[in-house]
Amino acid sequence: MERARLPFCAPFSAERIQLLGRYAHQLQTDPRWSGSAPVLALAFWLRKAAVRRMAADFGARAHPQSIATARGIVFHLPPQNVDTLFLYSWAVAFACGNINVVRLPEHMSPTIEGLLDPLMSLLGAGQFEDVFITYPRDAANISERLSAISDCRLVWGGDEKVNLFQRYPLRPGGKSLMFGDRYSHAVLSAAAVAKLDGVGLERLAKQIHDDVRLFDQRACSSPHTVHVLGMRDGADAVYRLMEAVDALARQSPSTDPSHGVAKFAASCAIAAAGAGVSARRLSNEMTVVELAPGEQRGLSIGGGFLSVRAVESVAGIAETLTERDQTLSWFGLEPELFEELARQAAVRGVARLVPIGSALKFDLLWDGYDLLAELTRTVRAQRGI
Repeated sequence: MERARLPFCAPFSAERIQLLGRYAHQLQTDPRWSGSAPVLALAFWLRKAAVRRMAADFGARAHPQSIATARGIVFHLPPQNVDTLFLYSWAVAFACGNINVVRLPEHMSPTIEGLLDPLMSLLGAGQFEDVFITYPRDAANISERLSAISDCRLVWGGDEKVNLFQRYPLRPGGKSLMFGDRYSHAVLSAAAVAKLDGVGLERLAKQIHDDVRLFDQRACSSPHTVHVLGMRDGADAVYRLMEAVDALARQSPSTDPSHGVAKFAASCAIAAAGAGVSARRLSNEMTVVELAPGEQRGLSIGGGFLSVRAVESVAGIAETLTERDQTLSWFGLEPELFEELARQAAVRGVARLVPIGSALKFDLLWDGYDLLAELTRTVRAQRGI
């Protein structure tokens, strides 16, 4: 592995773009994935045209009189709650020319195994050095040794995992990108929801459904609290929207009975504590609790549990935000309100503001990191003054 670090590779080589495009095509045409929204989203993100646009954007941002090169060996520690995230993490570092070591769960899901098979064939045919490994969680010596030879380490999966890996030093000059526990929100304008016709309401319901249900709110960017501007006059429209989200969820039920009971128990506990003014169990798939005045955020129950919070202004949203919050997905804000919210959210540490329906779309700007910049080195190449 140490020998594989040199020579450093240029980002976005034709061979690497070609491999990613071939892999995307295989995923898109494999009948096993025809009904898998996460896999098809990954394939769309990795298609050749998208990677070429990524390369063009990277080139456009290059410093004058400089050369970009790979950082070296990148150690990836993806989470266990989102099956496809390890491939987004790997693909960005691979496109940047790095050699990658990706640690996978000890007990891999059928999805992970099915995604790995064609990728390993492509990597082997291209004689790339990337490896995908698994080892016990308590094998600290392996984590320490891999960290010691790594030029960059990406740790996904929560504060406990982040704190564990901070103990292991990287190769001199190496850097760690840490993705700890985060919480996400949505923002709705009740007036904008009320203006929607049937088609528009169904479209928005589908977008919220995708943000909430795709990974059962286990992804850090899925919203748990929905802040509603103008709730006092627009409550009926908001709850029609929630019922439409529930109708979509019931078409493909995924909540097991025990979690349905957990959501019911949580809503009862919120009501008993005086933290909610209403709780609506729309079905086993969706529960919506309206928070009492003064409550700033709902619980992270997951599996289709949303807390609605009435607010009168953007300031009422911003005052609840902290650096532990990641994504604000939004709908219906006028441009000046969006700009005000973005400014206030940014200074409080929020990492992303995206339209509703885009919360789970992987982004090259993630948790405040510019991944292309973090996974490459910039070499000054100045010929003269």
